[in-house]
Amino acid sequence: MAFENKPMREQQSATNEQRSSVNQGQNKFRFGNYDLVRRIDVGGMGEVYLARQRSVFDREVAIKIIRSDLVHDSIARKRFLREAEVNAHIKHEHILPLYEFGEDQGRLFLVTPYIAGGTLSRRLHAGPLSLSEVHQLFTALVKAVAYIHRRGVVHRDLKPSNILLDEEENTGEIYVRLIDFGIATIQGMAASPPLTTDGTSMGTVAYMAPERLSGIAAPSNDIFSLGVILYQMLTGQLPSAEHRVSLPQSLE
Repeated sequence: MAFENKPMREQQSATNEQRSSVNQGQNKFRFGNYDLVRRIDVGGMGEVYLARQRSVFDREVAIKIIRSDLVHDSIARKRFLREAEVNAHIKHEHILPLYEFGEDQGRLFLVTPYIAGGTLSRRLHAGPLSLSEVHQLFTALVKAVAYIHRRGVVHRDLKPSNILLDEEENTGEIYVRLIDFGIATIQGMAASPPLTTDGTSMGTVAYMAPERLSGIAAPSNDIFSLGVILYQMLTGQLPSAEHRVSLPQSLE
């Protein structure tokens, strides 16, 4: 789930007339127990909204809702279910926790804390990070990945847009929050859906280990992706295709 700020287009709301009502007085869309304030991201499987939970918590959250055109798509539904299953299995300071998983009138949804800091991808648009920033953020990211590997989880889609940057209000320190376990594998669970509906491999090619193209799910998948992310943090760009095989040497 990527939470970059993008203007909401009211005509493209995450809910349609069959599945939600509109609170016109407060200019908010209602979805279950949540008031949707604005859309902050849209992806291949779902739309992510800043929302307010209408309960005793009365808190800002991010809610990811399966796209209306995918409510009957088995792959999309499996990815939502897998993300909920994996998040129920892990808990770490550098992994975004899951508040709630459910279904409202046929549409699956996931609720997490709202992180206003945006993604590492957005931060990298400004260029490479300083060495101190790289040390702080990459160390936290490695800790999160090492933790999930100890728990038998392989993320399989590590990339800057799946890394949130959460600024601590009092100190200004930046914390990493790893997100989006929709195609993760976990030891002891049924295999996650390996293909998209058109038969292509899931994941983002630029960060994908060579063995992933053969369908192999192993911790080495994530380690390769970490190397690409580190290269990008240091240089501000992705390694060129001819250098991907020798990526570790390029970082020395």
